[in-house]
Amino acid sequence: MRLFLSLFFAFFLSVILSILFGSSVESFIFAIIFFGIIWFYFGKKEAAISSGALVVCIYLSGISEYFKSVEVQLAMLFLALFFISKDIQNIFWKHIRGVGNLFFSILYGVGLYLFVILLMIAISLVFWIAGIGIDSAKVYDKVVELPFYVILVAVFLAPIAEELLFRGFLAKRFGILVSATLFSLVHFGYGSVFELLGTFIVGLVFAWYFLRERNLVPCMVAHSLFNITSISMIYALEFLQKGGI
Repeated sequence: MRLFLSLFFAFFLSVILSILFGSSVESFIFAIIFFGIIWFYFGKKEAAISSGALVVCIYLSGISEYFKSVEVQLAMLFLALFFISKDIQNIFWKHIRGVGNLFFSILYGVGLYLFVILLMIAISLVFWIAGIGIDSAKVYDKVVELPFYVILVAVFLAPIAEELLFRGFLAKRFGILVSATLFSLVHFGYGSVFELLGTFIVGLVFAWYFLRERNLVPCMVAHSLFNITSISMIYALEFLQKGGI
C-alpha cells in the first residue's frame, strides 16, 4: 500500500513539474528531493521505484506534451489501488477468475455499454428537439490531435484507472452523485457542455450498476467500448471530411 501511495505522488508530481518546468534541470532536482522524502517516510524500495518512475515521466514529458494524460491516468490508478487494495479481490479479481466469471462479466459489460449508448442517443434527441446545440466540435478538435499512444491509454488504461477510482472508491465511499460529478469534472478540459453532461450521466449509470452488483469488470468493459465508439466516430468523421477513399 505504501508503494501505491508513493507511485501516486510520483505521477502527480510529474504532472505538476511538466507544467511548471518541463524536462528541465529543476524537474530533476525535485526528483532527487522526492527520492529523499519518500525514503524517509516510506522506505528505500518505495523511494527507488517511485523516484525512478518520476524521472522516466519527466523525460517522456519533455518528448511529448501529451504524456501528461498518461501520468494523470497512472496517478488515478495508484491512488485508487491505495484506497481499495483490501476490496479489489471482491470487486475485481474474483469476477475474472474462471472462464465463466470472465464471460458473464464481459457480457454484462456489453449490455451496460448498449444501455449507455441508447441513453446518449436519447439525450442527443432531447437536445435536438429543444433546439440546443451539441458542442461536440470541441471534443473532435482535441481528439484528432492526440497521438496514437494516448488513444491506447483512453481505450485500455483509462477505463481501468477511472473505474477503480470513481466507482470502486468514490461511489462506494461518497455515493453516486459525488462520484458522477467528479468523473464529469475530470473531462472538463474538453470544454464541451454536452461532454460534461454525458460523462455525468455515464458516471451515474456505472456507479449505480457497481453499487448494485459489486463488480467493476462490466463497468470497465462498457467504459472501454464507449471510448472506442466515441473515438471511432470522430476519426470516421475526420476521414469523411477529408474526402474518404
